[in-house]
Order: sequence, then C-alpha cells, then structure tokens
Amino acid sequence: MGDEESDMPQPYTPLEGAKLERGYRILEKRPACAIKIALVGAAWSDVEFFLVLAAGQATATVHYVEPDGRAGGQAGAVAWATINALESLNAKVSVIRAILGVSITPALCEEFEALVPAIRKAAGMRNDIVHCGWNISDAYPHDILSPTGKTPRYLRYREGDLEAIATRIASVADRVNAFSGRCFGHHVDQERRKAGLPLRT
Repeated sequence: MGDEESDMPQPYTPLEGAKLERGYRILEKRPACAIKIALVGAAWSDVEFFLVLAAGQATATVHYVEPDGRAGGQAGAVAWATINALESLNAKVSVIRAILGVSITPALCEEFEALVPAIRKAAGMRNDIVHCGWNISDAYPHDILSPTGKTPRYLRYREGDLEAIATRIASVADRVNAFSGRCFGHHVDQERRKAGLPLRT
C-alpha cells in the first residue's frame, strides 16, 4: 500500500485575505480530484457489494460438483435481499455475523471478525471524502480543501491523496470478495464429501 505518511492530506490555514470558494460545482474546477472522489465512492460500493455477496455465499445452494474441481450454485436469495435492504453498516455487520454463525465454520466466522475493523475504517475513509463540503483556493490550483472546524482550518487533498484512499478501500473490497469465495467453498467441500470426491486444495 505504500508509505501512509507520504500520501496523507496536509494541513492548510489560509493567510488573511485569501480567497476560498465552496459549493458542489467547485469540483468542476478540479476535475482530476473529482474523478478520484468518484473512485473512492466506487471502491466503497465494491465493499458493500461483496458484504452482500458474503452473506449470500454463506447460505448458498451448491447445484453440482465435478471431479475436476468445478462447482456451481446459487447464493442464498433471502440473505442477499436482507443485507441489501439494510442501510446502516452496523446493521449489515450484525446481521451478516448472525448469518455466518449458523451457516459456516467457526474459523470462517473468526476470519470475518478479523475483517470488520478494516471494513469500518474503509467506511470512515469513504465518509470523510464523499460527504465533505469541499473548498478550493487559488493558492493550490490543483488541490481541494476539507474544512476541519478547528486548527488547522483545512486539510489539503492532492489527487494522489485521493487515489491512495481509493486504493486502500479497494484492497478491503478485495479481501471481502476473497472471504465470500471461501464461504461458498465451504459448501462446495460439504457436497464433495457427500459425493466421495477429494476436497479442494
């Protein structure tokens, strides 16, 4: 992920008389940053999608297993719809935790618990960016400013800062996606045992 200290936003306190602009349309003047903000939102959408997928895969029905390792099935529709309907991350995590507790192995449940802090941190990073009331200053013609309500008054985000945040959130999405695959794999192994086939390696 690189050195986190090198891609953090920098504090900025405007000099007296400095001109700042705000409002949602100011991002049209910082198109490169606007694109990276969209990437942050898209990366978080992936995290949420794979959380829903994990619940579905944990309750999946396996339709077939083949000696060569191939398998097919369908994610649990009720679990999928339930998680998808929840708006709060806390609610999603709580319900997924309950679903996993009755559908997969304790080891996989522990793996999910280990993921939860990273998921919450990714949510916080996304919220800081997507819900920000951005400002711009002529002093930094390529950057955007996030008001802090304290000293320093602003944090200055460069395009690279936003890219780094999107990448970190995307890495969490990748971890959740891999976990959802292992949830489905648990059910595949159960069916392979029933069929007398060797377990996946």
